[in-house]
Amino acid sequence: MKIAVVGPSPVPYTIGGMEKFLWEMTSQINLLTSGQAELIKLPSREKGFWELIDTYYEYWMLDLSHFDMIISTKYPSWMIRHENHINYMVHKLRGLYDTYHFTGMSLDVKSTSKHISKLNDFMNLTWSNPTLQEFFQCYLEMKLHKNEIPETETLFPGPLIRKIVHYMDKGALAPSKIRRYFAISETVAKRADYLPPESKYIVAYPPPINVSIKTISYKNYFFTVSRLDGAKRVSLLVEAIKLSSCKFPLVIAGTGPDEQVLRKMAGSDPRIQFIGYCHDSLIAQHYDNCLAVLYVPFEEDYGLVTIEAFMRKKPVITCLDSGGTNEFVVNDENGLCVSPDAGSIAKAMEMLENNQQSAVIMGNNGFSRVENLTWNNFLNTVIPESEHKLVASITVKPKMVVTTTFPIFPPLGGGQSRIYNLYKSLARYYDIKIISFTNANESAFNEEIAPGLREIRIPKTQLHQEKEWDIERNVGIPITDVAMPLLSELTPGYGSTLREAVIDAEIIVVSHPYLLDEVLRVAGKARIIYEAHNVEFDLKSRLLPKHAKSIIDDVFRIEKMSCEQGKMIMTCSADDANRLHQLYGIELAKFVVVPNGVDVEEITFVTQQQRRTNKRKLGLENEETVLFMGSWHPPNLEAADRVFEIAKALPDIKFLLMGSQCLYFKGKVIPDNVGLIGVLEENEKSVLFGTVDLALNPMLSGSGTNLKMFDYMAAGIPVVSTEFGTRGIDFTRDKEIFVANVEDMPKAITDLIQKSDETLTGISVAARQLVEEKYDWKTISEVLRIELESRLIRSMD
Repeated sequence: MKIAVVGPSPVPYTIGGMEKFLWEMTSQINLLTSGQAELIKLPSREKGFWELIDTYYEYWMLDLSHFDMIISTKYPSWMIRHENHINYMVHKLRGLYDTYHFTGMSLDVKSTSKHISKLNDFMNLTWSNPTLQEFFQCYLEMKLHKNEIPETETLFPGPLIRKIVHYMDKGALAPSKIRRYFAISETVAKRADYLPPESKYIVAYPPPINVSIKTISYKNYFFTVSRLDGAKRVSLLVEAIKLSSCKFPLVIAGTGPDEQVLRKMAGSDPRIQFIGYCHDSLIAQHYDNCLAVLYVPFEEDYGLVTIEAFMRKKPVITCLDSGGTNEFVVNDENGLCVSPDAGSIAKAMEMLENNQQSAVIMGNNGFSRVENLTWNNFLNTVIPESEHKLVASITVKPKMVVTTTFPIFPPLGGGQSRIYNLYKSLARYYDIKIISFTNANESAFNEEIAPGLREIRIPKTQLHQEKEWDIERNVGIPITDVAMPLLSELTPGYGSTLREAVIDAEIIVVSHPYLLDEVLRVAGKARIIYEAHNVEFDLKSRLLPKHAKSIIDDVFRIEKMSCEQGKMIMTCSADDANRLHQLYGIELAKFVVVPNGVDVEEITFVTQQQRRTNKRKLGLENEETVLFMGSWHPPNLEAADRVFEIAKALPDIKFLLMGSQCLYFKGKVIPDNVGLIGVLEENEKSVLFGTVDLALNPMLSGSGTNLKMFDYMAAGIPVVSTEFGTRGIDFTRDKEIFVANVEDMPKAITDLIQKSDETLTGISVAARQLVEEKYDWKTISEVLRIELESRLIRSMD
């Protein structure tokens, strides 16, 4: 397993406990596990409002996909996106969380700037489910107007930066983004807004880094080591020893911004000794030789000093409000836990100086408390051995073969897009080969089209192609798929390639039913899954002419047999599952709904205000545009005819048709306000998706789920659809999608266009959230993986 340990690199650079912990964890992973770890750090600049958000953005943009796992630690390292993301929570930016109240500043964001107001409104709209890609778009747009924004509204700390950081942290640490949560202490885990309230976390205490190098003794001095700043409260220790009657000196190791103030406080008291920065070996010597360790920070995250002291069998004096140290120090058992005032600390020091045998006993008890805090135990908790076994199984993943009657890559139509995206996501767990057909005049193809996903494309023989054309001329429409049961053997190269591919495959997916006969000839012990994109018999019965009855009958035969032979049947919707059950009497327990979806990360969400800006750049600010996207597929052509009717009723609105459906209408009479765009490249499609005002889906026939709906919703385009066009989508009417009959669509379109940008953005954000939660291909493939393991893989054992 290749593991990236991710943390911040402080600016200006200093070496503290966090830096040593990250170094040591990375080193110990390499030393004690079968994993290979690398420490990844980016400069963490946080001197001001803009600098801090930019640092968060840099982490969010960092691509670590070449690692099998990432372990994020301290802010803002968890902004990195990864499929196998483990969060080990050290702490958040405390000045904007649990210590913000000390500033006395408001929590409410109030602004006179329209740019801040726009970003604030977006955060309010999406607060329950932050969408970071869109957030950063809004932020970068706001930053363009940086000089127009009053500095008093971008204070750091301040209410706006506090809200922004909470928003970014909430989005990055959402349960959908993190595989497992760990915390450095209960103190950290229980702080308000640190971990999602519904998350389950494990506290994994890190072992000490500084190890003993000499025989332990109890000499006549106290020791403390820390950064000399306000949060560590070394000033309390200076005051305490000055108040005390102790003869033993206090040795203070470390440097920091308060050093000169502390030296001035100490004055000429010979018992107070500042020794400055010390190398680890010198610190270890002081741990080994002192009588006791003093450590009194405020609300410390963990308090590694306490663990290091106990490992040297030294008692610790700490305070009741010192946070993580109190998870280890038990008063009068392994140390002294006192009120955070100089007088109480002074009494504790006097007690140990006058009862050195008690110090020895407490020190031994302290050692018993922490002796099991080893790197082996820590790593077995955070990266259990089962993870290594899992990775080994991923290295030699189970094999899956998928059959299709058409090429898959690059995906242009709905069926291609489903197959490509579903199996691309599933390839995290399986080694997948797609064996596809292409036309006789096309070249053979054998390439990896995504990590773990290979397409092997077999051209039809000329005889196969000519026989297909003969049937097509008789039927009157393209029939590549339905002719396959009759003609596939005329391309023997397909069968021989399939036979070789399935030799060690555990699963064969018949995607569409038409190559089942080829699969049955070579399947062997592999389990057959039928992937039903549609109810083929219903679809082909509507499309094929009556004189093609023999072909329709063969569709019935091959679909029925696919349902019977499939150990599991995937459908795009529950309606399709119920219809196949009714048609063929197949038990419902065999069906699994695997809905259509979208690769959310590939589609940029655009707000209504940004659409206005994009339209101005293209000179379209006076145009209202509505999009309908579809392939050359009869249900889409039927829907396009409905678009033409709607366009005639709304002559002042421009309607755009995109996709291969446009080829069908080329040269035909269509309304003047309809444009045929055709098939676009991805970058062109992205521009179009970021410009149009509305999307339309006036579907009246077909089966399965319309993939175009998820593309629209992910891009933030408000959608008007027929009820039929929403099949297979679990949504709230008029919240994420507007539903209307075809005859009512002109009014629905007019009403939507007249709504405010804020209202339309609210609709778009809700639709995007729905897609992210339920219809992202990664989410869908994870559900499918679980079904495969529970239904098929276990039954093979």
